[in-house]
Amino acid sequence: MHTPFTRRGAIGVMAAALAALAGAATVHAQDASPAASPAAGVTMDAIAGGGVLSQLGVEVPFSMMFFAAPGVDGGGGGTFRLVDPTIESAPLTIEGTGVISYEQLSEAATHGRRIVGWSTINGSGNYPFMLQVEDLGEPGSGEDVFNLVLGEAAIPFLGGEDKSGCDCGGFGYSLRSNVMAGDITLLVP
Repeated sequence: MHTPFTRRGAIGVMAAALAALAGAATVHAQDASPAASPAAGVTMDAIAGGGVLSQLGVEVPFSMMFFAAPGVDGGGGGTFRLVDPTIESAPLTIEGTGVISYEQLSEAATHGRRIVGWSTINGSGNYPFMLQVEDLGEPGSGEDVFNLVLGEAAIPFLGGEDKSGCDCGGFGYSLRSNVMAGDITLLVP
């Protein structure tokens, strides 16, 4: 049985992870670029959030937390969870299981991050995902953006990663939505 993954829980876990990595360095939201923690000499970057998206006019709850820091196995980690009730046969629960890469979207998109990794659907399988998230507004403003591509459509984003582990079987999924309720927050020291 899965414990519900809430925004408050995501930010709490993220804060604990960042504090452990930075020797309890203070975290400031809305900083435009990753910064070095003077306390630990570590450069960190994180993005977390949760709330409600819209898919075909239906509310889709999500939560997420991702971070990148030197010295962490693989350079970072994190997870996300999304429950899409628009699928006719049964709700689709997508959960991130591993991070391959975490990067800034572009030099111009300083408040956006692209995360590539692996996920499960309804607790099984191994599906690649590419998630682009942007912290563009205050909590509840509806300006933050969540863009997920999963399965076959995400394979090109795997880069040099072994693509043979995909259980895609031709399956593909995408969701692009502004955060209707909730928030995405970029966290950097």
